[in-house]
Amino acid sequence: MKKKVKILYTLSFLAFAMPATAISCIKTDKKEEISKDLNEKLDKTNFIYENKNNVDVLNSNEDAIKIENNDEDLSFKISNFKKQPKLNSVSFDVYIKKDNKISETRKMVINDFAITENYLNALLDDTKTTLKLGDASNDGSEETVKQLNVWHLVEGQGAIQINIKNPDMYIPENLDLIVDYSPFDDSTEVNSKFNGTVDLEVQLNYEKENKKVSSKKKMIKFENQLQPGFSVDYLTKFKKLTFTFDNLENISVSQIQEGNLSDELKSHLKPAFDGNLEAAKAFFDKHNITFENIRVDGVLAEERKINLLIDLKMPNTDEEWGKDTQFELTGLKEVQKATNEQLAEFVKKLTHGDFYFGSLLNENNNEIPLRYSDNNNITQESPILDQELLSLKGITDFNVEELNKAKYDQSSHKLITTLHLNGQEYTIETTLSKPTVDMGVWANEVGDQLTAKANTINAISLNVTNLNLKIKLNNNLSSLPFIKIISITRKKGPEVEAELQKGTATLVYTFRNEFSNQMYKYEKQFTGLLVINDETIKQKIKSKQIVNGTLSADTINKIKALQTKKNTETPFGRVEVKNKVLKFGKSAKTVKNEFTGLTFDNDFLEFVNTDRLISNSGKFLTFKIKNNKLYLHFYFASDTSKTSYDVEVASL
Repeated sequence: MKKKVKILYTLSFLAFAMPATAISCIKTDKKEEISKDLNEKLDKTNFIYENKNNVDVLNSNEDAIKIENNDEDLSFKISNFKKQPKLNSVSFDVYIKKDNKISETRKMVINDFAITENYLNALLDDTKTTLKLGDASNDGSEETVKQLNVWHLVEGQGAIQINIKNPDMYIPENLDLIVDYSPFDDSTEVNSKFNGTVDLEVQLNYEKENKKVSSKKKMIKFENQLQPGFSVDYLTKFKKLTFTFDNLENISVSQIQEGNLSDELKSHLKPAFDGNLEAAKAFFDKHNITFENIRVDGVLAEERKINLLIDLKMPNTDEEWGKDTQFELTGLKEVQKATNEQLAEFVKKLTHGDFYFGSLLNENNNEIPLRYSDNNNITQESPILDQELLSLKGITDFNVEELNKAKYDQSSHKLITTLHLNGQEYTIETTLSKPTVDMGVWANEVGDQLTAKANTINAISLNVTNLNLKIKLNNNLSSLPFIKIISITRKKGPEVEAELQKGTATLVYTFRNEFSNQMYKYEKQFTGLLVINDETIKQKIKSKQIVNGTLSADTINKIKALQTKKNTETPFGRVEVKNKVLKFGKSAKTVKNEFTGLTFDNDFLEFVNTDRLISNSGKFLTFKIKNNKLYLHFYFASDTSKTSYDVEVASL
């Protein structure tokens, strides 16, 4: 079905057009006797083109010029009549002769001829007329026009633009260009090559004062104006590409599971254009299109369809061109209701999995799913028992609320789930081999020994780097492959402050159960650590051990620029530890600048980072300038008297 789309266009130039009744005059010299009186009569004469509103400039002629002057004795001589299609006007020379006298010769111009069907046809047929396709989706100006691809034409929406130019012909401002396509015919020799050249049928439409005229339709070749090739949208939305099995009537939805499609089913998977396998095969062969990495992304048993993810590939395209293209394959055979024997066999292959710890379970209502496996080898990829899996197995009568509920019998160490399927009651039991859990053993397997003597490690800075790790973070335990160590962090908070001052710190080990996603935390306490207290920092301040190096001039200028009250000792700016580095800025969002040229004592940085050193403005340090020197200004958070300290960082 043909689709008519109005295409935007811009003018190639600004055409000069005077009002319809206006005439411009240019004086010329003539050697004959010139009469001033005749010159005046010529100036008062009107030259009108008869029926100009119905005649285009191309069909204009000298005989249609009407002279309006009341003096019947005057003889007007017209010569050098010229058509000017570029300006939509005609020009001619004219003078008056009476008796033995003549006027000066004047050049006259008549503008604004009609735009007729003949003119539009001539414009479309002229060899100097050029048409250019473009995507004017920004603001329609020629400078922002982008190159189109085939899908722009197929879609028929958006700001598709055709620029029309002709150096020798006038182009009306309210000219419309209409393109007819079906909506894009790729059966022609030109269009089917997808080499950037396309044949489109073009028509020019013009309307003025409710009068409409149209050119004939003409097939135009737009050479090298599209991006070569075609998009995946062109295949899926225009060609209506789908995938199906060539033996669809023999394949039941119950034969398919999520994940990679089996080799047997892959061999029967074929592309189709709107259901036509032959057309799709011919197109794929012609353009060397292949489909790979076929995955089942969803199985909808009741609707007898599956969702596929397929990587389409074609020469001279990038890797992302057809990656992970989604398709819906429908029409699979209906699943037959399972027999009692089939149901019993299915239930035998259900298990909770031995991935839980009895001491961490409730007696009732544990949110633990059942998993299905043909060979009883349960992995994370084993499908979880849900409505979809039951439907695939021909089980239509079940209670959804029973699927993820399990009881735990502490005496037998069993997980128990009761299901009612197709009118039958089934009990699935799984004996847990780990009724208790000792996370201290897990921590020991990961590594819970310090890399150095405890009294050499600062209690307030103890972290994972101080441990001799045998298993790296984000790796699984050897003894329990389904348990992963996620993180090891120092316990923080007001309740641990007193312990830190005694040289005791606690590291928190966080583990995750890969099957249940349950998180486990274990705390390991370390004693006899080095204690760094307020007096330690005060002594380092006194002995000038806080700062080393020379602050760069550029950094000094950045800091001085933060000062709002010049020539005062008023504190200013904001200094914090970010990612273990002391940085400064004007506000919390701008604390990004480093102290180039300086290094700071690690214990001092730890005190800043743990909010033990603060200012009157908040939990951060500030700057102060006094006696032409730059200082860090702060006090100890534990000091109720708020005695301030200044640490010099630069001389100004």
